[in-house]
Amino acid sequence: MKLFNISSILALVLLLAACGGHGYQGTYQVELGVEHDNPFGAFLKMAGDMMDKPTLIIGDDYIESDGARSTFDEIFVRDSHGKTYLVMKTKGDERAWQIIDDKTLLVKEGLVSYKLVRVVE
Repeated sequence: MKLFNISSILALVLLLAACGGHGYQGTYQVELGVEHDNPFGAFLKMAGDMMDKPTLIIGDDYIESDGARSTFDEIFVRDSHGKTYLVMKTKGDERAWQIIDDKTLLVKEGLVSYKLVRVVE
């Protein structure tokens, strides 16, 4: 009986580990956004509207765009000061993208931001 209990617990742990992940795996379409105080905002917005919207794939431990794959030690969700972030961690370096909702991520790079919108598959 004890062996059965241990086996059951081990099977449950393995099942939960296999179902892991950050919950934001999928294909996203990238949209250019511009911060309001950017002096080149109108130009960048117009250029972004004219460009094709690239796609980005987020996996359990990688991000892929245009055939190039960047792998990470870990991708996870972090809550900080009332906001939620998708964090990509590699050897002491971290990148954090704000989670707006279940289908939208916000990436800020200086005066330019990118909105990643999950594509329904």
